[in-house]
Amino acid sequence: MLRPLLILCTLAANFAYAEDVFTYRIAPECIVDIEIVENANIYPPEKRKYQINIRLEDSEGEKFEKFTREIIGSKLEITNGFGESLNFPSSKVVTEIGSTFRLSPYATLLKSEEAVKILKVKGGRCGRDRSS
Repeated sequence: MLRPLLILCTLAANFAYAEDVFTYRIAPECIVDIEIVENANIYPPEKRKYQINIRLEDSEGEKFEKFTREIIGSKLEITNGFGESLNFPSSKVVTEIGSTFRLSPYATLLKSEEAVKILKVKGGRCGRDRSS
């Protein structure tokens, strides 16, 4: 009897500490530059990792910076313009993010290329996802 009660208390505690995850959509029309680079901070014997560097248009970068300033301490997920995942986990925002930022690390070049392909799907919109 005590064991099920402990499990229930643990589950309830996890729900009490659930964090909000905010979503920001990025459509290709808002991107000035996007590139995949090998992460220079990974040294042997570690395997290579890759990062996606993104530069937004100035006006979109200002909106993104304002948005991230408002959600410091919360988790952020970046998606394409239609809200499709880039297969990158949400991360806690510790400072505002401007028009130039990176998504890192992707374990393989193929995974980072797949994420860029998803980002480049034409259409959708930029900005905060209204459902978050």
